[in-house]
Amino acid sequence: MIKGVETFGPAERSVGSNIDRATFRVNITLCLCAFVPLCLVFFFSIPAIGHVLPGQQLLLLMTENLGSATSLEIHQHVIVHDDTEADATTQLSETLTYRFSNAFRCESTSPSLTRIHVDTLDDAVTIQDGRVSIQNESRFDRYPDLLLFHSRILLQERLSRRGIDIMESSLGRFEGVPVYILGAQYPDMTTAQIWIDKETFHPLRMLIPMRDAEGNSSILEFRYLLWQRDKKLWYPMRIECYEDENLVREIVVDKMTINPQISDEIFDIKGLRQRYGEESPPGQEMQTTQPQSDIQKTLDDFKKRYE
Repeated sequence: MIKGVETFGPAERSVGSNIDRATFRVNITLCLCAFVPLCLVFFFSIPAIGHVLPGQQLLLLMTENLGSATSLEIHQHVIVHDDTEADATTQLSETLTYRFSNAFRCESTSPSLTRIHVDTLDDAVTIQDGRVSIQNESRFDRYPDLLLFHSRILLQERLSRRGIDIMESSLGRFEGVPVYILGAQYPDMTTAQIWIDKETFHPLRMLIPMRDAEGNSSILEFRYLLWQRDKKLWYPMRIECYEDENLVREIVVDKMTINPQISDEIFDIKGLRQRYGEESPPGQEMQTTQPQSDIQKTLDDFKKRYE
């Protein structure tokens, strides 16, 4: 034996080797325990990962997955929330008629309002209380855009007019559901955009930036919920409308009839204008010496909320 040098037998070297391997395994286990949670946090903090489909393909898949029908009649009720008074609501009854993919009509009634709105490919008209309104449509008349057009080309044309950039698309999540976003890069919410379910290709929400006469900006949002299939057609049984994340309207479908017999006359915008006449421009109404009653003020306030 060389003086000053310790030597180990085979058994002693085996024990040392086993200790080293055990220590290595413990260290690996500790590293994995620390690394896996970090991976999970990273995974759930990012939007859905996958291939981003181009806008035109998204529109094609969305219109194809709406199903097929020639016409549709919807009976629904609308709950209008009053933002000036807590828990105050007004209810409307509405009948919607779709002629796919080129015409839509909505008839709204309440104790204080009678309204007809007709929208075709290149024109629209609104009749309110028996007179043609100066405004062809209100901001709340936009939600049927995603339900009326079963043609990718026609829908693309309408959305382009609404300011949605068809060439922009991305991936994101809406309430935990992976979605395609058409018109924006997630999570940008400042531009007009549509959120489409990544699995069903049904539209889930539409966001439209708005600006009022005073220059105040807001985000108008429609949410398409509770999709249901009747025969070969899919339709959302509930639609919610938000302004700056405040719920202002709830639309609930009561009855749906597929392929009803409808007359082309109900979509005749020229005939409607001739029948009901034009509304007087602001400031040209006949002046009255009688003060406006509280009832009339209430009716006017309600009509302003509707528009």
